[in-house]
Amino acid sequence: MKKRSKISFKNGTAFKLSETTPAFHSFLKSAIAAYLELRQSLGYVKNMALFRALQDFDYYLVYRGIAKASQMDEALLVAWIHFLGSRYASRTKNRRRSAIRGLFRCLMHAGIIQSNPADNIPRLKEKLFLPKKRRRGRRSALRRAGA
Repeated sequence: MKKRSKISFKNGTAFKLSETTPAFHSFLKSAIAAYLELRQSLGYVKNMALFRALQDFDYYLVYRGIAKASQMDEALLVAWIHFLGSRYASRTKNRRRSAIRGLFRCLMHAGIIQSNPADNIPRLKEKLFLPKKRRRGRRSALRRAGA
């Protein structure tokens, strides 16, 4: 795998990668970089939300001192979701869980882990955003009047 100097995204944002400030710090850093490159080679659009979710998870692995794939289990992922806390809405947490589930699926196919611990974690309940009823405004009044 060749080294890249930066990761660029669709919205023009770019993260510079260097020896002193790599984007990822955990034992999975090369696997995460390979996963992002695999997604890009398959035609997926570079996604800032996916990158941030993977960065958050990578930071959490370092924070918890996880150094082996055998230490990653459902309890770790549930703890990570709780670690995200009230900073994020349920919808955002579900998207991040989905990003990690994709990473784990890739790790499973690569033989790094035996099973995907994110498959058995249920989605969080999200708020439903229902559209407001259309208010009767000027246009409705004009239609009723036959204009």
